[in-house]
Amino acid sequence: MVWQQGKKLKNGKYLVKKVLGGGGFGVTYKIIEQSSQKIFALKTLNYQIQQQENFDQLQEKFINEAILLARSLSGLRILACQQTLLT
Repeated sequence: MVWQQGKKLKNGKYLVKKVLGGGGFGVTYKIIEQSSQKIFALKTLNYQIQQQENFDQLQEKFINEAILLARSLSGLRILACQQTLLT
């Protein structure tokens, strides 16, 4: 399942603008924070990963890798990990 343009997230705080890409593990979206009009990239685990029995472990690994990446690559023209949006 891929979110479509116009999908609202976090009670309408964010709006999906488009799919930027996807792979074997996740899908990346361009989203906008409606109150500030700031644009963000949001990466999610894809539907196939979400259906696996060990999804909780995969999700934890996914989040930990994002946090580690954000800490180790700050200042290198890499987008910061702003927050996690668990649903």
